[in-house]
Amino acid sequence: MDIILYGFTIKTDEVLYNLRKEIGEGSVRVLYIVADAVCNFFDNYRIIKELNSNDIEKVDFIIECEQINEAIKEKYEDKIVSADVLIKNVKFNFLKYASIRKRKISIVSCSNWGKTVYDSLYIPYNTPFIGVQINSEEYLTLIENIDLYLNDELKFGSDNTITTCTYGKLRDINIYFPNDIKFVEAKKRWIHLLDRFNWNDYIFEMDNFLNERQLEEFKDINHSQKIAFYCENGTDASLKAWSDQAIRRKYRWFDDYIVQTAYRKFDGVKPYNVLSLLEGSSC
Repeated sequence: MDIILYGFTIKTDEVLYNLRKEIGEGSVRVLYIVADAVCNFFDNYRIIKELNSNDIEKVDFIIECEQINEAIKEKYEDKIVSADVLIKNVKFNFLKYASIRKRKISIVSCSNWGKTVYDSLYIPYNTPFIGVQINSEEYLTLIENIDLYLNDELKFGSDNTITTCTYGKLRDINIYFPNDIKFVEAKKRWIHLLDRFNWNDYIFEMDNFLNERQLEEFKDINHSQKIAFYCENGTDASLKAWSDQAIRRKYRWFDDYIVQTAYRKFDGVKPYNVLSLLEGSSC
């Protein structure tokens, strides 16, 4: 795998350190570092002043150690990886991450979990299910007929009894958006992200089960990639620790809490590895 490091900062040094095993084994090769520096080499890595467009086409990823020109970022969004993802994530497996990035996986989520995963892993959104909330019964109906619903138009929700948030309708399904976004904006973003939806590689995620019947119905859906968060005692997916007010104050959403505590056992919550979940392997 060939990469380019963009920028010559402390992050550059940290990225090289964190990738030392992969570089040493030859599974990752640094073509060069892009920086306006007086020297031509750093630890045997070549330094050049500008990105070469031909190299961008051929390289697997560009690691953003300092801010990249917005025009380049927009054009090559799927190749740019924030250095922060290699620096901030504990027990990070870059090769596994790179494999998931290349899949351009789409997450169909009933809650904010999908957005949190994309954001925490610095992955471009490949799904319109970003920051939305969907009732559990309606969500099950939607994913059982995903082709039908996503090929229909998102329309304005006009129920006057619902005044606390913006929402739209896909046929008979209510899609609730964040309070600070107007429907026109929500629909525009929905259409844009729906165009990025990967029909060849998508995951269903559900964490708002009300009972075991819903869990069994979710299990029975004919789709190989599914992720469920559910308490064995029959409660909702909020789990034991989430009922603690101190925990709730620390994390804005349940899915923020679940993702950010992914690598350690925390007050009775079984830890999981997000990359392994997305990969479909054992956590």
